[in-house]
Amino acid sequence: YQQGRLSEIVAQESRLLKAFPKAPAIALILGAAHAGLGAIEAAMRQFHRAVKLNPLLTDGYNNLGVLLNDQNHIAPAVKCFARALMANAT
Repeated sequence: YQQGRLSEIVAQESRLLKAFPKAPAIALILGAAHAGLGAIEAAMRQFHRAVKLNPLLTDGYNNLGVLLNDQNHIAPAVKCFARALMANAT
C-alpha cells in the first residue's frame, strides 16, 4: 500500500476475500486500496462489509466516515465517527 501499488493490492485482496469471505481485515485493506484509487463506491462497499463482519472494527467506521465527509454527507459521517468512538470504548 505504501509503495503505491494499489491495483496489485486490489487484485491480491480480491482473491483473498474470495478465499476468506468472513475476514474483515481483508475487506478493510481492499476498501483502503479502492479509496486510494478513487473507486469510492467500491471502497464504501468493502468498509461496510468489514464493519458488518466485525461491528467493533473502529478503522472501518472511521474510514467510512472519512469517505462520507469527503462527499459532504456530514450527518452519516458523524454517525460513523460516533460508532468508531463507541466501538473503541468497548
